[in-house]
Amino acid sequence: MTKKIVLLIHLAIFIALCFLAILTPGTGGGGDSLAHYFISQNSWYDTYSMFRHWGKPFFVFFSSPFAQFGFVGIKIFNVLCGTLASYITFLVASKLNKNTSWFIPIIAFSAPGLYVYLMSGLTEPFSALVCISSVYLLLTNKTAWGLILASFLPFCRSEAQLFLFLFAGYALLNNKWKYLPLLLTGYITYSIIGRLVHFDSFMWIFDIPYKSGKSPYGSGPWYHYIVRLMYMLATPAYLLFGLGLIKMCIRIFKEKKFWRGEFLLVHAMAIGLITAHSIVWALGVYASAGLERVMVVVFPFLWLIMLDGLNLFKDILSRIYKPLAFALPIIFIIGQYVFMQRSPHAHYYKGIATKLSVEDKFLKDTVAPYIKKTYPNVNCFILEKPYLAIELGFNPMNRAIRGDWDIINSDTMKLPQNEALYIWDDKYPNTQYGASLEKARNHPQLREVKEYNTENGWKFVIFEFIPIEELTRLKGN
Repeated sequence: MTKKIVLLIHLAIFIALCFLAILTPGTGGGGDSLAHYFISQNSWYDTYSMFRHWGKPFFVFFSSPFAQFGFVGIKIFNVLCGTLASYITFLVASKLNKNTSWFIPIIAFSAPGLYVYLMSGLTEPFSALVCISSVYLLLTNKTAWGLILASFLPFCRSEAQLFLFLFAGYALLNNKWKYLPLLLTGYITYSIIGRLVHFDSFMWIFDIPYKSGKSPYGSGPWYHYIVRLMYMLATPAYLLFGLGLIKMCIRIFKEKKFWRGEFLLVHAMAIGLITAHSIVWALGVYASAGLERVMVVVFPFLWLIMLDGLNLFKDILSRIYKPLAFALPIIFIIGQYVFMQRSPHAHYYKGIATKLSVEDKFLKDTVAPYIKKTYPNVNCFILEKPYLAIELGFNPMNRAIRGDWDIINSDTMKLPQNEALYIWDDKYPNTQYGASLEKARNHPQLREVKEYNTENGWKFVIFEFIPIEELTRLKGN
């Protein structure tokens, strides 16, 4: 199958997913998806957002123009990243002379776990694109450009620093050691620009938000990510991944050059990330929350390994019954479709990717309309449910007008604006600030105006903020 046909297939996939992004209200699940969107959107107005480590500066730079068009805009950005990552993975497969390389988009977009992260503001799809693009540049003898692009990976995902060692190993083992300094390009570039634009030190790039030590999220079993991958990929694809690893072991012993080329640039990337995250989650360190979405970064490499598994299975079947070998791709597609309809696979693309959670739907249909009707002139909101900020047209990353629940820890507090609302929920304010509902109700600068209870047990309470001046006047009376 020619490159032009595969390109057209990806174009059709991109258009279809854009329609899905526009027509469905899903946010990719969790507050991080919306937080990254808010940071990208705010970066045009606040330089700190452009260089904030947690927001991933390289991601923010490219996603920020899309974020100006709302959350749909950043979803389309991630759809573009995912589609391009699949196409470039196809080019990598072709460059590595893999059979049935045209099957890559089918493997990629038959994974139920992919859709939820494309329909989000998360950084993983972009990181996957940068990583596989770096590999493609190296394989096409554009070593300098490949290592320069790879050098920005730590500013896409913090754990991507691991990949720099693999890229360095590839350069050393393939007599390209003179290009090694280029792996510092990203650090040097951001160090200088950040110092000139916002920070007081060139060393700001080493102020990593994920500190070592015990994680507040706890820990879990060593096999956590192995199991979650099966849910994200669906069982037939997961079996191909296992076969691909078997083929990898065979090639290590049979092909002398394999381990210093394709193994470093494909297999070690995937295995390294899975292993690293499994370790930090099992030990409960580096603020690891056991989030399965981090695996999306190495999805392109998983697709290549699965393609190896497919080809290995085809070779085995061709020795037994050739027609069955030719039918294997069709069998795979049917198998993926069947498993995608079942839980927990269907949970990804039927639930999180396209629908709002019960709480967010309640905020959209009930809480937001009340606030907009009752307080039309208020534009300062202190809230921990970021979807409500979207409905209120408020960016909580805007430091000029925001406050936080630290008010609970002091008797009096000033906000950038006198008119403000605190929206309490029964999870985040108490967890992150110790702001229990009792404390909020007893605080002198908070006046309760409305309480809501959702069907699934969430509670929302709206408080008016009382400025210090008014509080003093009220006490005087």
